[in-house]
Amino acid sequence: MNTQLAFAFGMLVMVAVIMIVAIVVGMVKAVRQQDKLASLQGYVEDKSMALEKWIEDTNRSIDVNRQEIERRIDEDVRILSDEIGHVLRLMDSRFDKFEDKITKKQILKD
Repeated sequence: MNTQLAFAFGMLVMVAVIMIVAIVVGMVKAVRQQDKLASLQGYVEDKSMALEKWIEDTNRSIDVNRQEIERRIDEDVRILSDEIGHVLRLMDSRFDKFEDKITKKQILKD
């Protein structure tokens, strides 16, 4: 009976040691996974912040370019309007001179 009891206790000790080893190994793996997860979360947050900054910089650049284009368009429209006004004044002046010549010729004819 003594031998059987010692064998049973030996088996129980072996099962207990195996269970403790399995628990320790499982805990070590869980801690490692937590560390990897924390590292990945930090990486994702860094990339997310970098992406947000890039988007802000891109939007700012787009706004600056849009304002520059609008300024150029406004300037070109103003220049074009001035040129059209100049051409119209020149044409009006030429028509007035032409009309004066025709009127003078008719007066001289009559």
